Amino acid sequence: MGNDNPHKEINEPVDGNTKSDSSQKLMDDLMGAIMSNATKPATNEVTDLGQISCMELPSGWEKGADEEKRQHSATYHEYHPEGDPSCQLGFYYRGRRTSENAGHNFHEVLNKPVHSLSRSEFDSLKETIRDKFNSTDFHATNARTVDINGKRVLLLEGRYNEIQQDAKHIFVDADGTGTAVQEIFFQAPKDKFANYAKTAERAMKSIRWK
Repeated sequence: MGNDNPHKEINEPVDGNTKSDSSQKLMDDLMGAIMSNATKPATNEVTDLGQISCMELPSGWEKGADEEKRQHSATYHEYHPEGDPSCQLGFYYRGRRTSENAGHNFHEVLNKPVHSLSRSEFDSLKETIRDKFNSTDFHATNARTVDINGKRVLLLEGRYNEIQQDAKHIFVDADGTGTAVQEIFFQAPKDKFANYAKTAERAMKSIRWK
């Protein structure tokens, strides 16, 4: 068309196909601008779950059979890699508070600077960490506090001895008293854990709290 100034091209009288081409170009430019500024499709995520406002789920993971594993908990949700429910990213609330003394101990541990737990601190959290306190059932390899996006939580890692599954478990003080404990965990057979551990950890680190 020989005229490289789009403003002059639109404002000057033109005829025939030139006008049609100019209108199409204007429309193409407009649609391109709209598409470039459009919001990307929402990431697959967990939202509004206990103290979690949102958390990105690993790509390709699907919702598991929550009801079958709920047992006595008030809330249980599970996600896993497509076609492999043996590897679980779970969200659990036991449905009742711990004792005031247990809540106090948990709160005190979280109130300190980030650190690895001492033996006495670990022992004081028996009621908070439940079955993972019993070394016969669970061999703990790492117990420490960490910060995830502004919230201090307890991280406990280890292996369930009987079923030979490894776990990364997060305990959250849900209301500041230490007695309402929300749990977030990744658990998998020991020969599969490493395949998904980094993916699950990235998901946990994406948590945005209420």
